[in-house]
Amino acid sequence: MINNHDVPVLNRTLDELHASVHSANMISVFDITFPLSNYTFSYKLIKEMDYWDTCTDTIADDYHTILKSIWKTQGKARSIPIFTPFNQVNLATGKGYCSDMNAKFWQAERHATGVIDVAYGFNMIEKNPFEWRSFLSAIITFDTYLPAATLPWAMISLVYQGLILSQYEKESAEVISFFYVNIFINYIGFATFFIYLFYFLIKKEASEVLYNKQESWWRIVEVMLLLAINTFLVNIPCLTIGSFSVLFANKEFDRSDKVLDKKPALDSTA
Repeated sequence: MINNHDVPVLNRTLDELHASVHSANMISVFDITFPLSNYTFSYKLIKEMDYWDTCTDTIADDYHTILKSIWKTQGKARSIPIFTPFNQVNLATGKGYCSDMNAKFWQAERHATGVIDVAYGFNMIEKNPFEWRSFLSAIITFDTYLPAATLPWAMISLVYQGLILSQYEKESAEVISFFYVNIFINYIGFATFFIYLFYFLIKKEASEVLYNKQESWWRIVEVMLLLAINTFLVNIPCLTIGSFSVLFANKEFDRSDKVLDKKPALDSTA
């Protein structure tokens, strides 16, 4: 990011991780990719999918609109990424360290309210005939939120079970062996590292070409060192707050019906 040194270290490492996850969304063999902020449709497709849905409490219209277009066209709609120069800037308020941290936390919470699309996907699975691309889009949406929302808790529980509880209680044959848990945790760690490395190399090249700026290799070390801190101080709290706010406020996308009044044609004989 071009303003790395203008924001708190936790903010910039969280932005790096967030961006690296989305970089994995750039290519799909099934043409199911979800945009960030910017996207475009043909007017024919917009009419066919009955325009945009609305929900004042979530900002995920970009993600949701792609999901809806796939369902409303029985899996025919395809999303194709357009690779363009992008704005590499961290969130900064210009009002100091604490203000930046506060703004970043609540931005992450707003992103977390996109979990509403998990319920939307399952609702469409229940109400519509099976179509494999539509079904896959719902599963991808579920997978987007499942790891971040559940894996940290599962890992805490399993580590406690394997390293602490097992010292006082005899290990049950019905419980997953910590040996396999350790393999899984290491796999997640390596996967996260290589996803981020892939993103970093792309970002480094973009920074040099677009801004004539050298990205420091220290970013990789920084992100890995602060991964756990970001997980427990930002990701888990934000996803928990966002999920419960969606659940207890009964938030949902409403279909936005459009009334398009056609003007009467001019009388050519007048």
